[in-house]
Amino acid sequence: MRIRISAMLVAICLVLAGCAYRSPDHSGQDKIILPEPTYEQQDDFQGETGDERAADYILYYASADGTSLNAASRVISVGYGEDLLRRIVEELLEPASENLISPAPSETKLLSLENAGGLVTVNLSLEAMNTQDEVATLTMVAAIANTLLPLSTVDGVNVLVDERQLSICSLPIGVITEPIGSIAAAYAQAQADSSRRKAGSGVSRAVALYFPDSSGTWFVPEIREISIVQDELAKVLVEQLQAGPATIPCASGAFPNDVEFLSGTPVLRVSNLGERILEINLNSAAFPEFSASGAISWVAAGALTLSVCSSCPEVDAVRICIDGTAVKAICFGDDSVVFPDGFYRTEDFRAMVGSTCTLYFQNDSGMLLQVERAVSRASAQDPGALLRNLLNGPIASELEAQSPFPQGITSRDLLGVRLNDGVASINLSSNFYRLCQNLTADEERNTVYSMVNTLCELPNINGVRIYVEGISAETLTQNIYLRSVLLPNLGLFAQ
Repeated sequence: MRIRISAMLVAICLVLAGCAYRSPDHSGQDKIILPEPTYEQQDDFQGETGDERAADYILYYASADGTSLNAASRVISVGYGEDLLRRIVEELLEPASENLISPAPSETKLLSLENAGGLVTVNLSLEAMNTQDEVATLTMVAAIANTLLPLSTVDGVNVLVDERQLSICSLPIGVITEPIGSIAAAYAQAQADSSRRKAGSGVSRAVALYFPDSSGTWFVPEIREISIVQDELAKVLVEQLQAGPATIPCASGAFPNDVEFLSGTPVLRVSNLGERILEINLNSAAFPEFSASGAISWVAAGALTLSVCSSCPEVDAVRICIDGTAVKAICFGDDSVVFPDGFYRTEDFRAMVGSTCTLYFQNDSGMLLQVERAVSRASAQDPGALLRNLLNGPIASELEAQSPFPQGITSRDLLGVRLNDGVASINLSSNFYRLCQNLTADEERNTVYSMVNTLCELPNINGVRIYVEGISAETLTQNIYLRSVLLPNLGLFAQ
């Protein structure tokens, strides 16, 4: 069964990843006249390359007694395509020196790090559970969160151990959205929260809710503050999922919100193998397709599984029931995957977690239009992937967006991207140049700045150079000078 799921996920990812760079074939078309070469002519760069980057970052280590944090500046180097956040956390987990103590127990490994739309999920190995006490656990989480939160791409940090949420004073730690200044104060607050919850008062926590994007391709997480009363965390999570996304324009609801959705309070059970399984019973009125097919959509199963398992402490899997009958199959279009034990785990859906990016198209008034789109996590930080998404034009759900490029231009007209010192040099095809020759001044502006603004949304890109077949063209037509670094122009897009 696992093999079938993996094969399906690989197939989905291959379709979404698109094709490799290929020079377009435009035989039979009008002769293409290239711009005049200059001394700035580049080697006809193909594909994506970039220099290694090294910078100072502040990392937070444990104090000698393990109850506070010590900040230290460390130089971290990353090559093109390497994950900076992963490198930083790996550095933090390594024994540093006599004066810098790793906040995690010895032998702790980073199993995975996922940056999805600003939510960074850090998944540590089981050795991370070998902390001396809850204060040490809180110190470990605070060190990781305080190290990552100052980075521009990070809005929240969720620290898991073997895909399980951690707890302090019988409450989930949840998603950390602000640096923790004092470990002692944070632990005292956790104790007070625990007392209030036992007394029947609500306790606030930030959690990750996973919603499908509008195209039904990816799950994108939303950080949401919720109130937990007594032991009803799972119930609140399901209710929040039914309410739908609040802050992600490209996300949609996974469930109908006009019917009674949840039947009873979710129950935690222990399987024969000792796994902790959260059983969630849903109303059949919300899933009319279940009675006929015996399956539900992968979107519904994935949203429940990812949201519950990343937020409820020590939950290993979810068992979904409809009117008391276990759901043992999920649908992927016309195909279905069977789960013989009826248990859904985070690992079954993790590859479908995407991120968001900002693309600049144009609207019918001729202004640039800022569009948020869900893409793979790798594509969200890849300048070449972002440009290919842009050049291929809007998708069906982006109703107000129009392509700023002349008809006939596609992602195949992007020949290469090179990054150096915050400047992205993009190499476009001669076909791109030919099709732009009759642009008006406004059309040329939108064509150029849709690319510049899109790339400069990435934190490591400050400006853009444009080349054609490796040649530094003076202009595309006659209005925008291209032989210098172009900076983003955010005044051109519709508010």
